Amino acid sequence: MNFLVSVIIINYKTFDLLKNCLQSLILNHNKINYEIIIVDNDSKDNAIDNLKSIYPDVRIVQLSENIGFSRANNIAAKQAVGDYFLFVNSDVLFIENSIDKMLNYYINGKNIGILGPKLLNLDYSFQLSAGKLPNFFVEIKDKIIYSICKKSKYFNSLVERIFFDKISEVEWVTGACMLIDRDTYYQVHGFDENFFLYFEDKDLCARVRALNKKIIYYPETSVIHLLGGSSRQKHTKEVKDIYRNSQIYYYKKHLNCFHNKLLKLYLSKNA
Repeated sequence: MNFLVSVIIINYKTFDLLKNCLQSLILNHNKINYEIIIVDNDSKDNAIDNLKSIYPDVRIVQLSENIGFSRANNIAAKQAVGDYFLFVNSDVLFIENSIDKMLNYYINGKNIGILGPKLLNLDYSFQLSAGKLPNFFVEIKDKIIYSICKKSKYFNSLVERIFFDKISEVEWVTGACMLIDRDTYYQVHGFDENFFLYFEDKDLCARVRALNKKIIYYPETSVIHLLGGSSRQKHTKEVKDIYRNSQIYYYKKHLNCFHNKLLKLYLSKNA
């Protein structure tokens, strides 16, 4: 395959995670043509400079402020020359040639807009990373399922076998590892920069689906995702506030008055 893939990674004070991500990516991929672009959201960490000597071919864009996940990805995309963009979190580890497999399926599929692999926890247990787009009832259902999956390995494995063991069309896949072709990305004008962090991947999937293109969950390959690794350095309350702001914006943008009122009531009771 002669297509060029632009691998885009956003970093914010996650140097060790980023270094491990890069090592795993380069180790497992030698059959495809790709470039790597890292955008550093003003980590104020001189360690990022070390990457330039370790990986001279990696392009590093250093920003003077933390502008958030969506804006940083859009900046990287403007500089990317790839036919396809692979957005990857810094807390992802590649354990096989996942990009090759994802790209091959994407290219040979019909009307695919976005494709995401299976995500695994560090112990190789299944991690939920795809599903139906949010509304109030879907979020409550998902919250219950996520909670039980975390507590019960048996239930987690059961959910994987029943719902997430086959290639399927879904409504969203996580932005932790997401493949999209350049034309589709620019048809929807990239990530919505009103999302600082969280829900930007679901919003992107919703807009790609509006083009009548498919969102594909592709469990024929897996990556490890150190869930929340890229936001662990933030204070819990700050993360919660960012999440809620993105959630409220997503509801206003995509959902009707009924679901917005339910969310407002729910948040008032759980403040």
